[in-house]
Amino acid sequence: MPLRIHPRLAAALLAAALLTPLRADAQLGGLLKKAKDKVEQKQQENSSARPSDAFGPALTEESLPAVLKGLAVTNDLLTQRDGIQKQRDAVNQRRSTLLSAHEAERDAWERAQDATSSCISTVLEKVNQKHQAEMQARLPALMADQAKFQAFQQANMKMSQELMAAQAKHDTAGINAIMSRFYKDQFGIDVKADSASAQSQCGKLAPKPAWMIQVEAQSDTVDKLDTQMRDLESRAEAQGAVASGMDAVKFAMARERLVNWLDGRKRGHYVQQFSSDEIKLFERHQAEIEKVSRAL
Repeated sequence: MPLRIHPRLAAALLAAALLTPLRADAQLGGLLKKAKDKVEQKQQENSSARPSDAFGPALTEESLPAVLKGLAVTNDLLTQRDGIQKQRDAVNQRRSTLLSAHEAERDAWERAQDATSSCISTVLEKVNQKHQAEMQARLPALMADQAKFQAFQQANMKMSQELMAAQAKHDTAGINAIMSRFYKDQFGIDVKADSASAQSQCGKLAPKPAWMIQVEAQSDTVDKLDTQMRDLESRAEAQGAVASGMDAVKFAMARERLVNWLDGRKRGHYVQQFSSDEIKLFERHQAEIEKVSRAL
């Protein structure tokens, strides 16, 4: 007996048979469109790349070794700089840890210092006003005596010279000593006695605790290491150019070509145009280029 297919099933099978190729065609069309879009995107990226000569002349087998020689010097200096950065960060971390551990103590110490300093300043301000009035009262008699006035002028000139020398050395203690000696010799004003009197009324300033002295020493170390890092950074490019035998601008542009090539390899497109010969040149020397990657 022949197999009979229900009319509805036959219609469904026919529809499936007709639709299947269409779906395959649609999938293929979608894949082709994606591939086309990707090619167009690539062309767009390449067309937006800056001209090759925007970054100086193309590098060649003759010029590349000189650039690499200069970059090796730059690379070494920047590697040294990175080593100092690690030292600096380690010291700064210890400093931060120490400050955090003594934060409450530091706040209390600073409040006490501020209160004592404010009291001493108030007392000394009153004393200074009194001394100013006394000096003003003595000036007429001093100026009337030619010999005394000439001696005063000489002492004043000597003090000014000593102050300039102390200021050049940032010697705060020396400056205070020079001023104290001058006022005592010329006007009989004992600055040390005034300070002692103020402290007897207000209390002495508390000495810095050991941890605070350590923090200040660490801060000084961080500042010195920062200076060394900046020095190496500023020397790296200049000394690299000298080692390459190129002027600073040409060396910088040659370096930029290598930066753009390395970056383009990672991204899949370049920000500047390269000839196939130059790309092959870089690929042949890729290991040498990567050795100086810190300079790039």
